[in-house]
Amino acid sequence: MSTPTTIRFNGTERTVPPGTTLEQLVTEVLGPGHAGVAAAVGQQVVPAGAWGLTVLAEGDQVELLTPVAGG
Repeated sequence: MSTPTTIRFNGTERTVPPGTTLEQLVTEVLGPGHAGVAAAVGQQVVPAGAWGLTVLAEGDQVELLTPVAGG
């Protein structure tokens, strides 16, 4: 049995199964079809096309960012 991976997600500690990708996490949180959202891992923005290739590691800090309109 594999040990869950502990990450920080939007400032809150969270455990995910080993091998979880950024795409899987975003889909779990927001559901499918999450256009207009940016994600950063370790203060580096990850292009949406790379989310499925980005495997989360122990201690990663993940932030989901949404644009805010204003002026």
